Amino acid sequence: MAEKPKKDKAKAPSAQYGVLFVHYGLPSDIDDKTLRPFMRRILLDKRVRTLPLPLWLPKMQFSILGPAVQELKREISSFWSGESTYQKNCNRQRRAIALDIEDLGMTNVVTASVSRYGKPGIREGLQHLTESGAKRIVIVPMAPQSSYTFTASVHDAWKKEKRRFSSDVEYRFIDNFYDDEWYIEALANNILDTVERLRPQGGAGKHRIPEVNATGSLSALDMLAPKHKLVFVYRTAPLRDIQDGDNYELQTSATALAVANRLGLKRNEWTIAYLPSVAIRGRDALTPTFEETLERFKLGSVKDIVVVAPGGVVPTIDMRHTVAIEMKRKFLDLFANDASGEPVRFTTVGALNDHEDFTYAIANIVVNEFRGWK
Repeated sequence: MAEKPKKDKAKAPSAQYGVLFVHYGLPSDIDDKTLRPFMRRILLDKRVRTLPLPLWLPKMQFSILGPAVQELKREISSFWSGESTYQKNCNRQRRAIALDIEDLGMTNVVTASVSRYGKPGIREGLQHLTESGAKRIVIVPMAPQSSYTFTASVHDAWKKEKRRFSSDVEYRFIDNFYDDEWYIEALANNILDTVERLRPQGGAGKHRIPEVNATGSLSALDMLAPKHKLVFVYRTAPLRDIQDGDNYELQTSATALAVANRLGLKRNEWTIAYLPSVAIRGRDALTPTFEETLERFKLGSVKDIVVVAPGGVVPTIDMRHTVAIEMKRKFLDLFANDASGEPVRFTTVGALNDHEDFTYAIANIVVNEFRGWK
């Protein structure tokens, strides 16, 4: 792994720059009055709906929106501590990235963290950056693996909103960073940190990633039980999008493979599964589902799993409810009558948040874009 470069102020451009970090977002409250317009914004997105708007509106209004709102409410209610907690995570991450940008020599950068479907939105973020004097702005959808249902949706919204602001402002758009070396490093170290913190008896103390031989015979997760599995979980995507050219599935696989290689894992020690999405419920989507994967673990007596969501750079509904509550309960129930005496363990790896390798990864990507401007 290359060393992180030192600050080089001589390379810092003189123009004012801006960075807009765009997250998926959460509603500001969990009452129906708030959830309904939040879910409506998602379902009306042309990247989500399946029919032309005149045909989609009545179908959405009378048969899709209500059940979707109630499902979203059930999921969020299980962990809700206020939308401000989500925004605080986003802003803490933004501030850490800003410090790394400064360490890389850029001392004249203003940043903003917004949501695609929540508040503040893309319009408010662009307004803040332009009013702060930014003339060159980098848009960063905070999803490492690009997809039609999120990344392309962010692109659509940005193209629409930027017309409200001066034509003198220049923009660049980061489509993905699924294979960035520091992002991969952050994921691998976050997994190790979690396993060592929760299972100290098996590890050799705090460490970075150990060297492994070419065959990967030394697993970085040897502290797990003999029959263990690392599971990479991602939010699913419509099969129609994949057939139409969305590279999301390829990018999820590439990220998982890169992290597994970095950890020195053998192919039978890790797998990929997809989580359901309220927004595309009822549509053919990527498989295997996480639930199907757990059923296979039961058949193979895989009783020790570590679950990581590479796409979750801040805590998401997927990890906080679907994985940490629903899927964990299902996994433990599958082995409720197991009499082998072997430990049954379900470990979730937290979001990257302001992990130093991750914030550096984003800062480095952004600074490279800045320095590429003529």
